[in-house]
Amino acid sequence: MKPFVGNFLLQAALVLLLSAVSSSALHAQFIPPKEPMLPYAKSGGKDMMLDIYAKDTASAKPFPVILWLHGGTWFSGNKNGFGSNYAASMIKYGFAVVCANYVTTERFPAQLHNCKAAVRWIRANGSKYNLDTSKIAVWGEGAGGHLAALLGTTGDVKTATVGNASIDIEGNLGNNQYSSRVEAVVDLYGPTDFLKMDEQTVEECASPVMHNLPTSPEALLLGAAITTIPDKVKAANPISYITPDDPPFLIQHGNADCNVPFNQSELLDEALNKAGVTSTLDILDGYRHWDSGFYTPGNLRRIRNFIEQAFAPKQTASNTQE
Repeated sequence: MKPFVGNFLLQAALVLLLSAVSSSALHAQFIPPKEPMLPYAKSGGKDMMLDIYAKDTASAKPFPVILWLHGGTWFSGNKNGFGSNYAASMIKYGFAVVCANYVTTERFPAQLHNCKAAVRWIRANGSKYNLDTSKIAVWGEGAGGHLAALLGTTGDVKTATVGNASIDIEGNLGNNQYSSRVEAVVDLYGPTDFLKMDEQTVEECASPVMHNLPTSPEALLLGAAITTIPDKVKAANPISYITPDDPPFLIQHGNADCNVPFNQSELLDEALNKAGVTSTLDILDGYRHWDSGFYTPGNLRRIRNFIEQAFAPKQTASNTQE
C-alpha cells in the first residue's frame, strides 16, 4: 500500500483522530500483569524476564498474543516502560499481551536473539497460559520497532551472510524446537538503514542525533563507527531479509522525529511493498520521537484493527468453475 500521506481526506481524518492527546491517553489506568516476572531465557548468565497481561476469564478459547518490545536505543528501557501500559490495554479486546525485557548490555545480534527466544517461549508455553500460538503479533517502539521489524523479516532464518558479515540470526537461548516467526508487525519509528540516517535528518531539528559518530547508539550497538562497517550495518537492517512470505506490517513515524528520520520508515515500507508484502505506512504530521500521540485512543484503535485484520482467517480463492 502507498503511504497514508497520499490522500488528503484520509490524512485529515487521521490527524483529527490522533492529534489531540487526551487525558485518557496520557494517564491510562494502570493494568497489573496477570503473570509477572516469568523467565523466558538465560542470556549472559542472567534470567531474561517477561510479563503476561490477560483478562481473568473462564473461556477456553486461547488468547491471540501481542509481544511488546520497549524502546531506549538498545541500551536502556525495560518491559515496564512508557508504552507498556498502553499495549497492556489491548487485553480489553481479547488479546494477551506479553512485555519482554531484552539484553541492554551487549552488541547486536544479542537483542534479536532475546526477542526470538521470547517468541519461542510463547509457543512452548501456549497451553499453560492459554495463548493462541498461531496468532503472535510483535509491536515495538524505537529500538523495539527495529527489533520488531527484524522479527518480521527474518522469520525462521537461522544464519545469514550479508557482504562480508556472517551473522547468527536465530540464537540458541532455549525452546529451539519452536518457530520464532510472527504473524503481524507494528513498528513505531524504528530505524532501518543506519548509514542513511544522517543524510535524512529533518531540517527543522535544531539538535538532531548524529548517527555516524563513533559514540552513536548505532556504533555502540555494532561495535564501531558505522561508516567503517557497512556490511555489519546491512546485517542489522530488516530490509536485508525481506521475502514475499513476510507478515503484514503497520509502520508509523512522525515527520518531526529528530532521533530517527521518518525516511527510515519510508525505506522499509517501499522495500516491503516491492517484495509483495502487505505494508501500511502512516507519516504523522508534527509527531516527534516518543510522542504521546502514538498512544491516543484513536491510534491504539488503529493498531488494534490492524492486528485483528492480520489475524483474521485468510480467504481462499473459490475452486468453483464458471
